[in-house]
Amino acid sequence: MNYLNNEKKNRFDKLISLFTQGNISDEQQIELLELQKELKNNKAAIRLQIESIQRQINELNIGVEKLYSREEIEAAARTYSVQPPSSKAGQKQARPSDNNDVLLILPNALGKKGPPDWKYRQGRVYEKAAKTLTTPWQLKQFPPKLLKNGTSAEALQPFFTPVGATYFATETGRAELNKLLDETQTARTHIAKREAK
Repeated sequence: MNYLNNEKKNRFDKLISLFTQGNISDEQQIELLELQKELKNNKAAIRLQIESIQRQINELNIGVEKLYSREEIEAAARTYSVQPPSSKAGQKQARPSDNNDVLLILPNALGKKGPPDWKYRQGRVYEKAAKTLTTPWQLKQFPPKLLKNGTSAEALQPFFTPVGATYFATETGRAELNKLLDETQTARTHIAKREAK
């Protein structure tokens, strides 16, 4: 779901790109913050509307069969299967935090030839990579850029987005950042032990 119109979305993406490259001006950074604020407000407003509709549906005891045709229900069941098909190697899996704010961007220093910029979204560190794991990333898939740069809060600070800088200054944000650093150190330790064998 897009929370900005096409023109603002394109401008937002352009400003994020400039920020990642370190070429953003003070005026552009203010514009980026304003767009991020608008995006967040629109997202919250839509969420409230959805919750209001859900309450009305529950209060009126309206069943799904009264809202959708049988064909639509069957199509949705196939799309949102309770048991999703197993993902192929290298295929990205959806995460609950996929639509959350980007707090941290570790840019690719190799340009277009290298891997994409690594982006950390709010809440990702509290998720599990799989049902059988208790960590946000599998050890063999732990973000290399985070292993390299995630040595301390100070080391990551240059890569904070404007939203991230504001969030990480709060008590909740500091706790999440510390959790991210702890997970990184744990992964780094496990990898070092495995390589030493």
